[in-house]
Amino acid sequence: MCLTNGYPEKKAKSQRSTAFRVMQNAMANTLLQIAAPDALRGRVMSFYSLISHGATQLGGLQAGFVADWVGAPLSVGVGAAISLFYGTFVALRYRQVRDLT
Repeated sequence: MCLTNGYPEKKAKSQRSTAFRVMQNAMANTLLQIAAPDALRGRVMSFYSLISHGATQLGGLQAGFVADWVGAPLSVGVGAAISLFYGTFVALRYRQVRDLT
């Protein structure tokens, strides 16, 4: 989205991004519930919710600070690049995460 100037393109990309986020959240919740022992499932899901929602807020804070310095489009682009790099690192480094699916 950081490379797009037109409103219709940004709206379409935002809708696709939201759809992928919903799918990712559904998959993460399912995998956690399957992998967690029955006795700890509630605690695991509670901790996951705390971390995932808290990290979103911290990411927004970071993006706001960076956007104040260099502008919103570059801030979004840098955040996306860091997320892509980290996701690729985890996928390549930790095979057991890939094998969960």
